[in-house]
Amino acid sequence: GETPTDVKERRIFCDSRAIQTAEDEKFVWQIDDESRAQRVVVTTGEAQESRTEILSGLSGGERVVVSPKADLKAGQRVKLRE
Repeated sequence: GETPTDVKERRIFCDSRAIQTAEDEKFVWQIDDESRAQRVVVTTGEAQESRTEILSGLSGGERVVVSPKADLKAGQRVKLRE
């Protein structure tokens, strides 16, 4: 017989202020190893308080820019706040 398995998927959440919208696309600015901003398109799920579930685009653990400036461009160096 088959044994039912209860697989708990690891859900990824991101600060809602990091999620930007351009045209019909949602994206975040991910900070790469050289402290540069890279635009990453994401698919969002449900929002909970100040966090929004990320269904695709991020795998968890990435650094993203929260409340980015409107003129932020891909490849631009980002100052990290500790």
